[in-house]
Amino acid sequence: MRAHARRTAFFVAAVGIVTAVMGTVGTVSRDREARAADAPPPAAPAAPGDAPAPVAKVETWHGYLFRDAAGRTRLGEPVIAMGVMAVPPHVVAEPLAAKLAPWRSTADDDWFFLNYALEQADGVAKVPGVLVTLRGPVDGKEPSFFGEATDEPRTMRGARLVGVERLDAPWLTAWSVVFRDLASPWRVAHKVDRSPEAVRAFAGRALEALRAMRAHPAPDAAFAAAVRAVDPDGVVTTAFRREKERDLQRWLVDEDAAQGWKLPGLADLPPLPPTAEQTQALLLSTPTRAAFLAEVGKRWAGDLADVPLTHYVRTPGPHGGGTSWRRCTVADVRDGWSDADYAERRAVTQEVVGR
Repeated sequence: MRAHARRTAFFVAAVGIVTAVMGTVGTVSRDREARAADAPPPAAPAAPGDAPAPVAKVETWHGYLFRDAAGRTRLGEPVIAMGVMAVPPHVVAEPLAAKLAPWRSTADDDWFFLNYALEQADGVAKVPGVLVTLRGPVDGKEPSFFGEATDEPRTMRGARLVGVERLDAPWLTAWSVVFRDLASPWRVAHKVDRSPEAVRAFAGRALEALRAMRAHPAPDAAFAAAVRAVDPDGVVTTAFRREKERDLQRWLVDEDAAQGWKLPGLADLPPLPPTAEQTQALLLSTPTRAAFLAEVGKRWAGDLADVPLTHYVRTPGPHGGGTSWRRCTVADVRDGWSDADYAERRAVTQEVVGR
């Protein structure tokens, strides 16, 4: 399926995009200064009522890189889903695009369905092996409600490379059990087996897979050096890996308690951070961003990038738009949200959930 045909039936959403408004500063070269005296007079100020010039927004994009038919470097999102909504092309402009070329995948679309790929025996080789996090000002319309206006590209110019994550084949192979096992709740396929015996057997295999996933080493120093060569401030991350490992552990913990399995070794795993539902409850009950971060800190002493948050935002559209679900981390709230962003997104979330 192509991304520019409308798609529906979300099953599991991937990473949400967090945005923040930032002013831009113009610079004038010496040549332009030298020609200033010969330049025509500046245009008259806009009359009252004229539409203001659009303000560039700084956004954070997460995903894999691919080259489209027009030769552009674009960013796509890996998802576990039955279907997705169409989105505008997310284009990475030069000069960063050329530096990112070694990490472009063989994917050719705005979405990559991890579940469908990893169900297959040869699926590991098809998965994009590198995920990037980029931050910069974005041109183009924001995605509209229910996928309208999907053909106009959104272009990130002057982007910075924030982080890079490598998804190695051994880790993907261990993870693939959650898509191949007929009893797995992550299996999005017609052929499944949800019998109690099958689910219990899957739980044992899933625990073994989780141990193998967590035993996989972090990328080596050479990979970290390659990241810093593109951007001295860029870092190597394992955020995607950690998120999927936590999701699997949380399912095991919840099902073990509900079914009374008492899986051997499960209690020896490290503690889990608050859930997305728990942090959303804190968002709803805490009026300021600073107070929200303080409350999360009381409950989790680890990396805030490991603490998920679900919330809602207003989405533009031809008839007043609507609201859209978003998933981010508490680290995004700390690093990418302003106090005004927090107040607005909290208000929208309160409106949607009826509190």
